[in-house]
Amino acid sequence: MGDGERGSGELNSWKEIGSFLGVNVRTAQRWEAERGMPVRRFAGDKGRVAADTAQLLAWQQKSLHGRLPPWRNLDFVQRYAIGASAAVLLLTAALLFVLLRREMPGTPVAGRFEFRTLVVSDVAGHELWRHNFPEPFRADAYRGRGRTLWFGDIDGDGSTETVFAYHPEAQGEAGTSLICFGADGGERWRFTAGRPVSDQTENFDGIYEGTDFAVADFGPRLGRMAVITSHHVTGDPNQVALIDGHGKVRGEYWHSGHLDSIAISQVDDDGVPEVLLAGVDGARQLATLVVLDAGRFWGASDGAGTRFQLRGLSRAREKAVLWFPRTCVNRLTELYNVARNVRPDGDGYDVYVQEQPDDGGAAVIYTLARDLSVMRWKMTDRLLALHAALRRQGRIDHDFEPEGLDGLQVIAQR
Repeated sequence: MGDGERGSGELNSWKEIGSFLGVNVRTAQRWEAERGMPVRRFAGDKGRVAADTAQLLAWQQKSLHGRLPPWRNLDFVQRYAIGASAAVLLLTAALLFVLLRREMPGTPVAGRFEFRTLVVSDVAGHELWRHNFPEPFRADAYRGRGRTLWFGDIDGDGSTETVFAYHPEAQGEAGTSLICFGADGGERWRFTAGRPVSDQTENFDGIYEGTDFAVADFGPRLGRMAVITSHHVTGDPNQVALIDGHGKVRGEYWHSGHLDSIAISQVDDDGVPEVLLAGVDGARQLATLVVLDAGRFWGASDGAGTRFQLRGLSRAREKAVLWFPRTCVNRLTELYNVARNVRPDGDGYDVYVQEQPDDGGAAVIYTLARDLSVMRWKMTDRLLALHAALRRQGRIDHDFEPEGLDGLQVIAQR
């Protein structure tokens, strides 16, 4: 009798009986001896047995109910479905554990600032540790100007670190430091922004104000690193530093002008993200977007033959530099425009270029493609209103026309 003929006829060997019940021969024989399973033995024929399938089913329901695992009474398809479902549940649980591990109780996920104390807590709001600093925090530095906290495994040790931008109240005396704390709140490493540099006419000390930082994975060769941008507290030099997970500086890029905003995004198709920095080019007095390859993070920007050119630094090899021309409103009322931030958006980037640096609403918003070409732009209502007001005052002799902005093109340098 085949295994698929369950429920009809007679079984004529221990192998057939065991197969019918879904157990091995030894277990079938033990059930016959210990539990009275109905099996007929033939006199004079050593070892020969037989069993009626109907009697076996009746005995199984009566004697083994509650003793066998439930899946033993299921057919192959049912067993397979249960096993597959269990495997899916286990896999889902494992993935959830990985994704939510940083949000489990006891893992740092949030911080608050209390005068001169950083307090770090878990997802349930429980305080994990606190660190007191020698100087109070500069309040305006922690009000949405740039990123100040990051949580994650920056050095690959499997635990969650806290990376914190420390802005002391006496910024003009101490400058900004990027500090990495371990899961227990102990300081792992510290990077203090800036160092003394000189341009063609002036020397600058090493006190710098950090404006933004980010942490990203730059591929298997470079790993996870932090990027911090900082400018001199009274002058134009701007330092962008690349720091590995153990606090070692892996590269420095110097810029003549301020680069206040960072985005990490893949510009090309090499699988490794680039560093995008939005700000102003002091030498050209134009809003700018600088794109850097983390693998060649060194040198200084081109000062265009002006006094802004930094001394003693080789010419940097940026992946791209973009300059955003000034509108008529900006040329009439300001010395320069400035790119305040860059934001990856779908297959491109939005760049917010302020035409009135002290008026955040007066801006041109550019949408760039992945190759950094201009897809579209729009002027904010605030900028249009300023243009209209200047027109009424007679300071601008033309009405605004969309066609008049055709000259607002972005220049890319590869």
